[in-house]
Amino acid sequence: MMIMKILHLLNYVGRGGSESYIKNLINTESDFEHQLLYNIDGGGVEDFQDLGVKTIQCDMKSPLDLRASKFLKNYVKGNDIDLVHTHFMRENGIAFLSKILGMKVPVINTRHMVSQISKKSAFLNKIFFTKNEKIIGVSSLVKERLIEEGAREEKILVLPPPIPLIGQVEPLKKEKDEKWILSVGRFSEEKGILFFIDGLNELFKEIDNARALIIGYGDLEDQMKKKIHNYKLQDKIEIVGYRSRPFDYLAAADLYVNHSKEEAFGLSIVEAGYCGAPLLITSNCGARDYFNEKNGSAKTFQYGDFEEFKEKALEILTKDDLANSLKVNAKKILDKDLNQGQVIKNIESLYEGVISESRKN
Repeated sequence: MMIMKILHLLNYVGRGGSESYIKNLINTESDFEHQLLYNIDGGGVEDFQDLGVKTIQCDMKSPLDLRASKFLKNYVKGNDIDLVHTHFMRENGIAFLSKILGMKVPVINTRHMVSQISKKSAFLNKIFFTKNEKIIGVSSLVKERLIEEGAREEKILVLPPPIPLIGQVEPLKKEKDEKWILSVGRFSEEKGILFFIDGLNELFKEIDNARALIIGYGDLEDQMKKKIHNYKLQDKIEIVGYRSRPFDYLAAADLYVNHSKEEAFGLSIVEAGYCGAPLLITSNCGARDYFNEKNGSAKTFQYGDFEEFKEKALEILTKDDLANSLKVNAKKILDKDLNQGQVIKNIESLYEGVISESRKN
């Protein structure tokens, strides 16, 4: 079978969830070649290049950037691209204009965000969606938001993001009887990181042998450090910094906490589950489709509820039977519904179907 070329569009390339989504799709044994057209290198372009991905820089000033749209159209034609995969509104608008200008290949869009957008942006999105063959929502939460914005329900597929191949992990060593609470993510408002530190302050009043390790980076780091200092928790909370593969930390965790105010999915939850960390997650993240109290794979709490967070964290940290049950049930969900090979296969099957259909027309 001929190799099919997929061109991903990203305005900003850092080391977040959308970048991981694309990197986790890359499989050298598949019939797909992934390329990346980007605007701003936020430190993540080299990661793609290290994976052998061809990267092309193109200025993208706005969703209605005519020059970028012409560049995209010409690049697609000149390099035999089979499908364009957009990941945010700006890039989807540019692809929309390229289609208006005559770009022949199909465009699909993945929605990675669940945050509320302005009426103007929602209006533009509704127009841009008309040139998407399919729209992937990474969770049922995202699907609801897409429908609110005017996307046609029959175009939307709910598919979880590709999962990284983790393999065998050796947990980090820690002090005997010490409990580790892990958090992985960007230090931003929507991730709820300041709420987490406030919650830890309440939790540490009830338990002595626990420490929190926070992995990530972001704009709120200075505010985090200030809170930790004000609470006098420097010996209880450690900001580890960014780790591309934090699996040895996760494997040593006695509790993994997702504290998002809003999150489309939450890939780190999956990584934590694979590494055997008991899960405590907010009901505001899309991963609740899979990890929840109904199937016994996670404990959940309402974002902003300090008391519920504290009670459920204490329950997991002090009851070994509960922690083990959460780990076992999460593993069942991962094997059944979030198997890495099957998730990638589902997305590649979508690529194949859309490309095949476009060639008939």
